[in-house]
Amino acid sequence: MKTFRRRGVALLTVVMMTFLLAMLTSALMGNHQSNFAILGDSINQRYSTLAASSGLDYAKYRLGRERTLGQSNASFAGAVTRWGDLEITEGVNQPLFRGHFVNSTPRRDFEVQIENYLDRSGAPADLSPASAVRLKIVGMCGPFHTQIETTLVGAPLYDSACIANKAIDMASVTNWTIDSQDPLRNWIRSNEEICTPDFLSGGKTMEFLKSKCPNPGVGWSKKDVYVGEKANNVIVDGGNFADVFASTKGLMAPNSNLNYNIYDLKLKDLKKPAAPDVEIPAGTYTVNTTTVTYVDNVWEWRGWGHGDHWEIVETHPGSKTIPDLVYTDPSGTPQHILKQADVPQPGWTDHHGWRRTERTNVVLPSNNKQVGSSVVNISNNFSSDNFTFNFDSSQFSATNANPLHVSGDLTVNSNTTIPTIPSPNVNFVSAVGTEPGFIYSSAGATAASGSIKVQGTVAGRGGVAAHQDLTMGANSNLSADAAHLGLVLWAGRDITFDVQNGSDMLFRGLVYAKNNVALKFAGAPGTASLNNLVLEGSLVAQSGSMIMGDAKNVKMNYDPAYLELFTNGLPDGTARFAQVSFKLY
Repeated sequence: MKTFRRRGVALLTVVMMTFLLAMLTSALMGNHQSNFAILGDSINQRYSTLAASSGLDYAKYRLGRERTLGQSNASFAGAVTRWGDLEITEGVNQPLFRGHFVNSTPRRDFEVQIENYLDRSGAPADLSPASAVRLKIVGMCGPFHTQIETTLVGAPLYDSACIANKAIDMASVTNWTIDSQDPLRNWIRSNEEICTPDFLSGGKTMEFLKSKCPNPGVGWSKKDVYVGEKANNVIVDGGNFADVFASTKGLMAPNSNLNYNIYDLKLKDLKKPAAPDVEIPAGTYTVNTTTVTYVDNVWEWRGWGHGDHWEIVETHPGSKTIPDLVYTDPSGTPQHILKQADVPQPGWTDHHGWRRTERTNVVLPSNNKQVGSSVVNISNNFSSDNFTFNFDSSQFSATNANPLHVSGDLTVNSNTTIPTIPSPNVNFVSAVGTEPGFIYSSAGATAASGSIKVQGTVAGRGGVAAHQDLTMGANSNLSADAAHLGLVLWAGRDITFDVQNGSDMLFRGLVYAKNNVALKFAGAPGTASLNNLVLEGSLVAQSGSMIMGDAKNVKMNYDPAYLELFTNGLPDGTARFAQVSFKLY
């Protein structure tokens, strides 16, 4: 009996344990099913987010190569293209793309709607800045959707007032201010070090202004930022960061890689008149004077009733100093160009009945050419008025009718040993609304040729592009008034400004040198000084350094409008973008 009872209890215990285990197993399986469902939903949600991100990447890729994408609905005709495992279907007369990942399990898709206002036309009032692209993207995986809304602005060729691949050296400047006409950017950038004026202890100043950009200015540097001379080794770091910000009202960002590479601007990227080139003979054009000698013979009427005749009674040697434009060709042969009205002419000069004066033996420079007016044509062997010299003002002028081309070196200077001869300037004569004037050089007889040097200033509205080096004076304003919109200076090697002591300099436009941009002074080192230097636009040393000599007040004001006025932008309709807003939900 006891054995039976024991067996019954054991059986009952087994049954109860089995039931309990079954209940636990069922609960565990249910919990795992819920976890698996949650895990599956999480994976699908992740796939939908990745699909949306792929749509954003694809839109950036297409827009970077077709900056007008989405500006015209007519360009969308439902085309289907394949990009690896991604199939893209365009909208029909509407700017959108639908993307499908072929053979994906579970199915993954995205849709991109494009609102492109890069040309600034038709932008809604709530879009700021107006030159932007707005993207609305939906990523899908099963029942899950992820949405992205982002705004991209077109990044200009150059995004800073001052850009250099190597050092930016402003240590000798007394007061340096950086401003911007761009609402998003107020920067200077160097891929090496930046040397600022010593605003911490040297009695100098540096300040980022906020005329248009409300954000703090930034000095980007891939290496160190030095306050004062590099040799003093005072670098911006955590120990003085607050003092630097308080002094400059901006941020210094040493050892930073958050910047674009510096675009290598080619000659073909510059805007120039579409008309055929007009050739300017290579060589040196020197504003000079020449002394013309002559003899004045005084004749009197003599007669004694027979054999009446004229007889020389006096002889007076004379001379006259007149303006002279000397053109020296690449072989070294000079040609003297003279204004005919200034040249003493042989013949009778005075007549008073019984007494007259005759001018003889006029000695002119050899190989001279006399012109009939105050303005002499230089281009196309003195037969075209695209490039002229004015004897009355000692100035050269270039019109915007045709690009002016020099095969070899071009130098415009004066005889510096004669104080009364002013430094000749080159003025671009072009009205607002027309194409800017343009002078450019190419290699001539040797690959090392193709430099342009202007002893005076360049003014007006146009461009000067030197195959090699570009050198010019900066004794006064380097551009005309704001209505002329400024200049573009381009050099395949270096750009150098020769600055006179105590002068001012104003430049509006774009300065681009493949290598270095430098300001040099005529005085002894440490003694010469530029009073006020104002640079509006952008300065670029694509592979070299930005070097400023002694200057009291330097103001750099970044203005991307000059990049649009004088360059064709990125080639082949391409574009770069900066993302200014991003929402994911």
